[in-house]
Amino acid sequence: MKIPTNINFRLLCLLLSAMLLGKFTYGQVDSVTEGESPTTGIGEGLVGEGAEETLDLANSNFYGPRPFAEILTSNFSKTWSPSAVSSIENRAHVILIDSENQYCLSVTDGSMAGLQAITVSSLTDGTSTYGRVLRSMFQLHDSNMEVQASESLSGTYSIRPELKIYFAIDADSPANQSSASSTLISRVKAVDYSTITNPSYLVFTFDGTATQTKLKAANRFQYDLSSNTFISK
Repeated sequence: MKIPTNINFRLLCLLLSAMLLGKFTYGQVDSVTEGESPTTGIGEGLVGEGAEETLDLANSNFYGPRPFAEILTSNFSKTWSPSAVSSIENRAHVILIDSENQYCLSVTDGSMAGLQAITVSSLTDGTSTYGRVLRSMFQLHDSNMEVQASESLSGTYSIRPELKIYFAIDADSPANQSSASSTLISRVKAVDYSTITNPSYLVFTFDGTATQTKLKAANRFQYDLSSNTFISK
């Protein structure tokens, strides 16, 4: 599988720009004298340099960035050609594409509880959205990422959806089962793990060349309530 990453940081920057460059109108209170109304030197309706207006909070309109849900449905139309990376890195943001550059992995729409394959061209075909692109992005977490103070990185990775970073790709099977016919997205972070049904995740290895990489499920970790940690199964 080709695993290009040159789009990832660009998309994140675009997303952040969409969030941060929303329209803002605001008023800055310059001074308030007893018995007077507060005045502003910056605000909507300011006429000429140095002009002042009364700040009417009750009848003012204040704007912020668009809601995130609305951003996800916004049109995304950018040109992009996949480019394979030379190595896999911990915490890398990736899009997983087949060797023919035809299909990429994506979480499903809605609750994003499953996985699906979509065409690579659908990410930039003029009808795409920020949501479609971000549902096709994942972050790689080394199995030992959270214990680097005492352990070296393992070279095996869980695959976390960009929009559900507390979840990971898992096998669709009960606890202690060694096989499964399909995959799903399971929650792997919680304050109280007893409230989660079968918290577990798969870890993968990446073998081969940059353009012909084999992604293989190497192990499965399941949460053990008695030891309060994930253990290898």
